[in-house]
Amino acid sequence: MPVAIVFNPISGAGRALAAAQRLRTGLEADGLEVELLPTERGPAETWLRPRLVPGLRAIVVAGGDGALRMVAPEAVRAGLPVWHAPCGTENLFARAYGMTTDPHDVVGALVARRTTRVDLGRVNGEPFVLMASVGFDAEVVHELSRNRRGSISHLSYLPPILRGAPDSTEFKKLRKRLVREVREAIETYCMIERGARWLVCLSGGKDSYTLLAVLQE
Repeated sequence: MPVAIVFNPISGAGRALAAAQRLRTGLEADGLEVELLPTERGPAETWLRPRLVPGLRAIVVAGGDGALRMVAPEAVRAGLPVWHAPCGTENLFARAYGMTTDPHDVVGALVARRTTRVDLGRVNGEPFVLMASVGFDAEVVHELSRNRRGSISHLSYLPPILRGAPDSTEFKKLRKRLVREVREAIETYCMIERGARWLVCLSGGKDSYTLLAVLQE
């Protein structure tokens, strides 16, 4: 029975396409029939559902959590297990279930028929596998999605965070206090001189992004 590899062509600056090709090579070397299916714009039911024909063994999603969310409802409808080959920014689903892009791991799971049931939720008609956010976090994700033109990184979240920061009095007070204290520390300990060029290294955590935003002030 064939395995469908659904991949996001722009995920991870092309990493998903490369991973999909490696997976196909590895799975075919183990005697499995493979079909590559690139994601398309629009609802998955219009381009993916017709391809999920009877006889498929499983779906491998090479991409990020967004690609997985797109595929999940159609996989549930077809009764097919899904393997997430992580190629996105966060890859939370793959991390949670120990999934990799290694073809040997995929073949091992297929042979052992190891599956774990996961709930598929819906909010306002939209499916989600990992979590549903509201408020500021949701607005940041929506804005990033609306303006996305290619692959993204952790740094891509910074502009929508700064533009959409809560406009409350308490937040303004906190922001002023952070800027003031960082400025005082820089001046007291001569950390940055006027006209100096400096490199900022981001760990990916909220603290490093906050520090970068404050330094930009």
